[in-house]
Amino acid sequence: MIPCGLRVEHLDHPLGIHTAAPRFSWRLPEGVARQEAYRIRTSNGWDTGRVDSDRSLLIAYDGPELRSAPSGCGTWRPTSGPTGRWRT
Repeated sequence: MIPCGLRVEHLDHPLGIHTAAPRFSWRLPEGVARQEAYRIRTSNGWDTGRVDSDRSLLIAYDGPELRSAPSGCGTWRPTSGPTGRWRT
């Protein structure tokens, strides 16, 4: 299942964020009670790998220095880990 409500620094459309370590948040899909792990991958190559945690709020970026992207096109994607399954 795919998480929903992706946010960066509490913003749905995070343009012009002025922080070296933005924080990521997401909600679990309806009907999913909890998650066991997460993995965040960004378009600049940062990858948390599988993190065994039920956290989904304010996960701090810890990758290479961020640069401004043309037209705000940086992307990120949380998943539940290598298996892509959420525990219900």
